Amino acid sequence: MHWYWWYPFLVFACPLSRGANSQQQQQHQQQQSIKAHLHKDATTRLHNHARDRLAAMLSRTHSVECAEEVTLAYEAFLTAHITETLLPFESTFVKNQCPRPDGNNTGVASNDTNGPSIVHKLKEADDLHILYIITAHRDLDQVVRLIQALQDDAEDTRACLLTKSGASASSCERNHFVVHIDGKEGPLPANLPLLTYASTSSNVYVMQEGRVNVSWGGFSVVQATLNAISYGFYLKLPFDRVINLSGATYPLATPRQIRATLAQHPLNEQLMFIDPTPNVPNPRVWHYFIECDNQMHRIARFGLPRGVPLRTGSQWFVISRDFAHYLLTDDNFVGPYTAYAQHILIPDENFFATVLKSSPYCHHHCNTNYLHLTFDVWEDEKGAAADPSKCLQPDPRICGRSPLLVRTEEIDHLIPRPGADMPAEPKRETFLFARKFDSNVSVEVLDEIDRRLAWQRARERESLLAEIAAASVAFPLGENCGDKGCIANGCTRQDDVEGNIPPEGHVDKEMLLPSVLREHGIALESIQW
Repeated sequence: MHWYWWYPFLVFACPLSRGANSQQQQQHQQQQSIKAHLHKDATTRLHNHARDRLAAMLSRTHSVECAEEVTLAYEAFLTAHITETLLPFESTFVKNQCPRPDGNNTGVASNDTNGPSIVHKLKEADDLHILYIITAHRDLDQVVRLIQALQDDAEDTRACLLTKSGASASSCERNHFVVHIDGKEGPLPANLPLLTYASTSSNVYVMQEGRVNVSWGGFSVVQATLNAISYGFYLKLPFDRVINLSGATYPLATPRQIRATLAQHPLNEQLMFIDPTPNVPNPRVWHYFIECDNQMHRIARFGLPRGVPLRTGSQWFVISRDFAHYLLTDDNFVGPYTAYAQHILIPDENFFATVLKSSPYCHHHCNTNYLHLTFDVWEDEKGAAADPSKCLQPDPRICGRSPLLVRTEEIDHLIPRPGADMPAEPKRETFLFARKFDSNVSVEVLDEIDRRLAWQRARERESLLAEIAAASVAFPLGENCGDKGCIANGCTRQDDVEGNIPPEGHVDKEMLLPSVLREHGIALESIQW
């Protein structure tokens, strides 16, 4: 068959084929053009968003170092999203160390009622040694007043020396104070009243090294506390308990009352207020932050850590020496969780509570810190008076808040009035401390608290003087009554006659030289009777 018979069909078909290809090419070109416009528009929008967001963050920085840190963190989050790689800390797994009855420590929230059996070890109140951690950033005269209010009376130390076997001046010094002053205050002047007071007190230590620039809402608040505890260990101070206070705190009880209250708790029990329900943060308010230039910089939304339920609680606590050491040295939980917590907002209300409830000490917890605290309204409710540094979320209506100053009308509910003839007061919750006070505003309140504590100290002093009298050993002049096994008032002067023997309970200065005073080199003339 000849080929030319279908040639006419070819002639007519070719134009149709060329037209179809041309139409497809046009559609393809249109699609490519649309995609190019979408790409360009999206790239422009993304660029503008990223540029504007980064510009806003950098506008809040002051130093080149802070600007670089913020930029690198923001770039890391954007790059992870774009390249579909892991976000910062997304692969971090923090293993819960809280022992479960079934041995399954896989991150399930601890239940105190199902904890292992605990051997409760108590310690007598007079044998309890306390390390007070005080973090302050201003109003340092108030810190001096706080420490003075927590110091034992001379009679307390004297009674300890006389009644405790093998007691020494150091063992009878039952309170020690480590003060951390905000690093933003700069070098401490030599004539600072706090330093002057510390130089004349054997149990007061003001940190010169290891001071942290503290920012509201930053991990620096936690770090300052940890550094102060670490300093207490570095100094090899003897303590059973650590009490964390702010410089704006003040006691509502005498030192003896504080020890007596704490002595009711086992030594391995941590006293810390913690919300019993694990905290599941709203993703809208859970962000990754960078702390630099003395403020917090929000970078991006932050994932929750895997393996551990978050807890909310108070940074003001009373903890054991063992748990304090655990906070500083543990690498299994505390180390990895610290790396995460350094980038959350207000970690002081999260860190200590989360660590405790996820640690081997989780079942050794009493849900109180003996602290009276009343919070102000949320910062966003203050209108023009709001502090912008406490409103760091994308939604400006989500802000932080701070404690209120203690008012005069609250005192009767916090500390009893002096005098047995006062009318019975309503039953009150036991508080050992209150926060907060300002020496420039709270003068009358502090003076009234001091007046009531002075009355309580006077009653304690009467009891202590009786203890001192009962423990003192009287003896004839020139003789060692201790060798005769004498007791108080058991021997008199050689020239005493019947009717001239001191009445029971009386201690004559000339007859008194207790062996314990001689042992510790305390001169009789230095004692006030």
